[in-house]
Amino acid sequence: MNAMTRLDRFNALARTGAPDSPFSTMLGIRLESVEPGKVSAVLDVKGTQKHNNPLGFLHGGVIASLSDHVMGLALLSTLPDDEAFTTIELKVNYLRGVKKDGTIRAVGKVLKAGRTIAVVESDVFDDTGELIGRVVSTCLRVRPA
Repeated sequence: MNAMTRLDRFNALARTGAPDSPFSTMLGIRLESVEPGKVSAVLDVKGTQKHNNPLGFLHGGVIASLSDHVMGLALLSTLPDDEAFTTIELKVNYLRGVKKDGTIRAVGKVLKAGRTIAVVESDVFDDTGELIGRVVSTCLRVRPA
């Protein structure tokens, strides 16, 4: 009997709408699609103040967290099941403020997965399709001992 790979598990979660982690449950992140090296997820920011900063805009940390999540899953989808990684750098460009109810979508992609270092990116869109953020991260691959 073959065990499910990470990619299989992520696809099953995306199909059923089940959360992939306690973190995604806490924020309300829902996986949309998963393919090797690319993950899309959404987050509703409708009728709630919990995601806003004191000025009433969507907090930048939400964009960073959603991006970090999809980038991590995208990278994990390409790694052997016994391998992990850790983020060593995260850069966020906030391109547009979000002040209205809606859904934001992040698409994370693996740009390069070398033997030691991986580089991933995420674009984040509001519900009209406008680009609101671009995130790039560098990760250190961690192989089993």
